Amino acid sequence: MIRLDTIRSLYEHEHQLWAHCPACRRWAALNLERMIREGQGELVTIGRKPRCQICGTRGVWQLRPPTMRPAPAGVAYI
Repeated sequence: MIRLDTIRSLYEHEHQLWAHCPACRRWAALNLERMIREGQGELVTIGRKPRCQICGTRGVWQLRPPTMRPAPAGVAYI
């Protein structure tokens, strides 16, 4: 089992953190690598709702797993 409780752990396990604004109907991906460089790697942000930079509405988080790599020829995922 892995822990995904900080920005750094999300980045290390190749997850993505996105924010959605229901008012603007806009998605934005957080730049986890930049946040770590700026000293925010130990932040836990999923507990608080994100605020849209355009309209100020409170949005929702979406945690996205690492993208699946293509299967080798002859292998199928079930």
